[in-house]
Amino acid sequence: MADVPTRPVETLRGHATALEAALAVCLGDPKPKPVHKLRTETRRIEAQLVLLDQMQGLPPFRKEAANMRKHLKKLRRAAGRVRDLDVQRKLLESEETQPDAKRDARAMAELRKQRREEAADELLQQLEKRQTKLANGLEALLEALVPATHLELAPTELLAIVERQFRNSRELRVQEPTTDQLHTLRKRAKVARYLAENAPRSRRAKQTARQYESLQQAGGEWHDWMELTKEAKEELGRHHVLVDAFGRKCNRHLDQFHKLLQPFRGDRR
Repeated sequence: MADVPTRPVETLRGHATALEAALAVCLGDPKPKPVHKLRTETRRIEAQLVLLDQMQGLPPFRKEAANMRKHLKKLRRAAGRVRDLDVQRKLLESEETQPDAKRDARAMAELRKQRREEAADELLQQLEKRQTKLANGLEALLEALVPATHLELAPTELLAIVERQFRNSRELRVQEPTTDQLHTLRKRAKVARYLAENAPRSRRAKQTARQYESLQQAGGEWHDWMELTKEAKEELGRHHVLVDAFGRKCNRHLDQFHKLLQPFRGDRR
């Protein structure tokens, strides 16, 4: 498989088009898949900006990038709330437990259905408010980067940036990382995955992307169960059978997350 150079600005342009399309679909009907696509594209653009920040020979673009990040953050958070409720409903509806606890799980799921409707309305308000500003911001950013449209990056250079941005994370040097530090590592793994996917025809890049995707997914599953466990404690009481069940699943995914982080820690842990 040939190691074909990647063009970061062209990749950014592709994600900008995908984001605008996802936004339009969500405005029509914010179902789970369109909301997930919207959130993912905001993350992919943010990751691309991380890459561009570390490249040489680019024209001035950081003012436009800062403005873009502001809008992306607002949309990502609004879409993230809807996505989290979709995930929690799915986890609760598939929970296998004793009959009495099953009723409580269904009640929690129904509550999240109601909250999801409210969160979707808030998302729509954000989309309507920011649609024009987002389009103008993307246009300004891409216009600033036009002189670098054909700038290429070899897969080896790309992967060096990917590895550096993750392996230099201070959180990897912490013996017992906090929840916030683990959350940071999860987000950094996501950025690393998206950047490695810039070189889909490079075998090494594909392997690297899969490694970070596994890390991202393990961290995401841990985080989803952790949030659900915390909310179950508030709604059902800390000694409820569902809290215990969710807590065990949370810990199992946390162990898997730590296991996948181990190769990046070396002998520092």
